Amino acid sequence: MSTTVDNKTYRVATFNVENLLARYQFKTAKEHHVSKKEIPKRGERKPFELNDFQLFEMVDDTSKRITAEAIKEINADILCLQEVESLQVVDKFNNNYLDSQYTYTMLIDGRDPRGIDVAVLSKYPIVNVRTNRFAKNERNGYIFSRDLLEVDIDLDGKILTVYVTHLKSMLGGRQKTFPKRLEQVKYIQKRIHQMWKKKENNFILCGDFNDYCLGENDQECAVKLLLEDNDHLIEVISTQLEEEDRWTHYFARGKSYSQLDYLFLSKHLFEKNESVKPQIYRRGLPLRANRFKGERIEGVGKDRPKASDHCAVYMDLIL
Repeated sequence: MSTTVDNKTYRVATFNVENLLARYQFKTAKEHHVSKKEIPKRGERKPFELNDFQLFEMVDDTSKRITAEAIKEINADILCLQEVESLQVVDKFNNNYLDSQYTYTMLIDGRDPRGIDVAVLSKYPIVNVRTNRFAKNERNGYIFSRDLLEVDIDLDGKILTVYVTHLKSMLGGRQKTFPKRLEQVKYIQKRIHQMWKKKENNFILCGDFNDYCLGENDQECAVKLLLEDNDHLIEVISTQLEEEDRWTHYFARGKSYSQLDYLFLSKHLFEKNESVKPQIYRRGLPLRANRFKGERIEGVGKDRPKASDHCAVYMDLIL
C-alpha cells in the first residue's frame, strides 16, 4: 500500500492462480497412526482425522510458493483470486504461504465440476457479502458455475464494492462456449445497472473472463458488451495500455497471447484515477511465454514450476 501527499491510495489486484488446491496426505496420516489403546474415549477428539486440515497439503507446492512470491511482490490491499478450491484452502495458503498477510478472506462455494471458485482477500474489513450462485436463466439453469461474488470493503470509512468472477472457459471451442459467456456477461451488466443508479459510486469488477476481442466486428466476444458500457464502467487495461501490452495469458498450444483478465472501474472511480495506469505482473509466467523479456521469479521453469498461466493485474486507486 502506498500513500500520496493529499490522498491515500489502495492497491487492488486480480489473479487467476491456476488450481490452488489441497489434497489429503494419506502417507502422513499413516505415519501418525495410533493403536486401539491410544484412541480417545467417545466424545474426545482423535489426534488425526480425515477432516483434519493439518493433513492437507497444497498441490504442486513448488509452483504455489512461486505464486505466493508473486502475490507478496504485488502487495495488494485487496486481492481477488480465481481457481481456488475452498475457503479452507484460501486460509491455509494465506497463513502458510503469505505469512497471514490478509486479515479478511471470503469464498462461497459454487458449482464448478472441478471444484474451483473465486475468492477475495483483504487487509481491510469485509463488511457485506453477496452471492449470485443461485441466479437462474429462463430455462431454470444456473447462470454461474463459479459465482459472481460481491463484497463491500471498508477502506478507512469509505466503501468499495468488489465484484469478482470467472466466466465459462473456451474449452470445447470459443464459438460453442460463447452463448454461455454472453449469458453471464448480460447478467453482470444487468446486476450492475440495477445496483448503481447513482453516478457517484465506487465499485470494481474483475476476474478471468475467458474472453478476448478481435476488433469491433468480433461476433464471438461476449465481454464487448461490458467494454462498450462506458456510461457505467471502464475497463482500464484496454483504455490505459497500448494494444501490444494488454495480454494477460499465454496459450502454449496455439502460441498465442491474449487478454483474458479484466479490471473494470465504475465511471466515477475511473474519473478519479484517470491518470493512473494498471500494471500487469508477468514475472511468474513460464519461460516459454518468451514475449516477456523481463526477469522471472527465481525457480520459474520453461513450463513448470510457475506462478500461473495467467498474469496478475493490479492498480493503485484513490477513492
